[in-house]
Amino acid sequence: MPTAEQPAYDPAHMALFDKDSVEAERASFAASKRPVEAESTKLRATTAAKAEHRKAEKQHAKLAAVPVARAPPPPPPDDPQYKATLVSRINKYRQLAPTLKPRSAKWSSSQSTQQELEDEVSHIEGELGKGDTRSLGSHLLLTFMSGIETFTREVYNPLNLSLSGLGELTRSKEAELAPLIEELMIKYDATLCVSVEWRLTMALTQTVFLVHMANAGQLPLEKVLAAAQAAQKPMVPPKAAADL
Repeated sequence: MPTAEQPAYDPAHMALFDKDSVEAERASFAASKRPVEAESTKLRATTAAKAEHRKAEKQHAKLAAVPVARAPPPPPPDDPQYKATLVSRINKYRQLAPTLKPRSAKWSSSQSTQQELEDEVSHIEGELGKGDTRSLGSHLLLTFMSGIETFTREVYNPLNLSLSGLGELTRSKEAELAPLIEELMIKYDATLCVSVEWRLTMALTQTVFLVHMANAGQLPLEKVLAAAQAAQKPMVPPKAAADL
């Protein structure tokens, strides 16, 4: 039997599971667990804060990438002197060609804006440059054929072609070729709009070419004058071309 000085025989150490020992061990375990839980909670809060920050940055970048619609700058103020020049130019064009029609329902005036006056002038110049499509197309064709004749005769003719009279023969068939040129323009939706500088250049080129032909003896002066007068008259296509 154990005495008071010697502890009782306890090979399984069951004495450790008495009430006081268990309570002491439970209190010690709870005290040691609290810092771990507090640290993990803090770490989760930090991670969530960083995720929210990244999300906010992405949203801000998307908003910055979207172009912001800005109001167009106000047009510059009209120049009264320039407007007066445009109005004067429009009036002179109308006197030059009374059959012209305005760009809109009525002609632009001094009460219109500078942009409207500029658009009106551009419209008038375009209408004057169009002219008769058939006449302009025929004129270009005649100039081209006459140029080929002169080029092969005086500049370069590797095939030894004899094209004397090509321009005159093309002119004689002008009434027959004009409807075909007009049909070609309609087919390819082509519109000839030639500026006044080019129209003057073509007229002077034709005059110089005719005078050269007359002085070179290749074309009688009477035919030169007749050709110049024919160029001023509107062409009347033959009856066979009435269906074109």
